[in-house]
Amino acid sequence: MIAVVRRHLPLRATHPLAQLAAEAAGAQGRFGAMHDRLFAAQGALEREQLIAHAGEIGLNVAQFTADLDGRHHQEVVNEDFKRAVAAGIKLPPMLFVNGVLYEGLRTRQELAARMRSLL
Repeated sequence: MIAVVRRHLPLRATHPLAQLAAEAAGAQGRFGAMHDRLFAAQGALEREQLIAHAGEIGLNVAQFTADLDGRHHQEVVNEDFKRAVAAGIKLPPMLFVNGVLYEGLRTRQELAARMRSLL
């Protein structure tokens, strides 16, 4: 069995709302879509831009905005941050396979080969 788990490493100085936006999207079942949208946004991570991203990926924008402004998911982000620090992660994105930092190529072929070797 293979599980993909995404965790936050808040870069609070440069993107103070991005992780909260991802969690607010996650509350609507769209964490992965928002995560991918934020990485593709190339720094377009101000409040109004995040709300626009929410609309683009089909979220209930009113709920998303309330969650974002109310910082309803701050505890989850803080816990992810603590786990990242404990794991020695300094910058995202990082990839671990079976709890070990993966430093190989991140192509489909290389990752598939790595997964097959573990199964």
